[in-house]
Amino acid sequence: MKDTIRLGIISAIDYEKGLVQVTYPDRENAVSGKLPYFSHHYEMPEINDKVVVLYLTNGNHEGFVLGKYYHDENMPIKQGQGIIHKPLNKNGSEILYEQNKDSFHLQSNTITVDGKTLKINGNQITLSSDNLSISGGSSSIKTDGNSIKIKAVEAIIEADSIVLNSPNITLNGTNIKLNADSITLQGKSETKVIA
Repeated sequence: MKDTIRLGIISAIDYEKGLVQVTYPDRENAVSGKLPYFSHHYEMPEINDKVVVLYLTNGNHEGFVLGKYYHDENMPIKQGQGIIHKPLNKNGSEILYEQNKDSFHLQSNTITVDGKTLKINGNQITLSSDNLSISGGSSSIKTDGNSIKIKAVEAIIEADSIVLNSPNITLNGTNIKLNADSITLQGKSETKVIA
């Protein structure tokens, strides 16, 4: 039973088959045969990772590499009660859930979500970016942090009240129509209608 559980170092990886080889420093650097890396999803270790190996007791050197473990050179990056943290690489990409805040955080250089139907529901939704683009078909809304550009064949805004606050407002168009029961044009110093 003393040889059933061993500690070793990943020395070779077969990415296609999900197999690894382990070197045992306490056994004169003996190298195992190819062993399955035990995981319910695809996530292979890295060369030189320290791992726990479980061998079967049938004596034919079959077993599984159970995975990495925490030690002085591999301490938890984020820790605490109710925290689930999954570092995705050494560049800071991660998945983080904090139970006490009921907060989920996903960070990466590029995040892609594909689906036929995507729904986002929330009491407060914030989209923040130096360059933000929302598009559908031939319509789009884009901002570069300084200006917002809305492009569409037809743009319809429905509201009980619309307020435009700006020192300068310009309407450009081949045909501009204002339809209302009452229209008031008022300027503090001067009002001009030029045709």
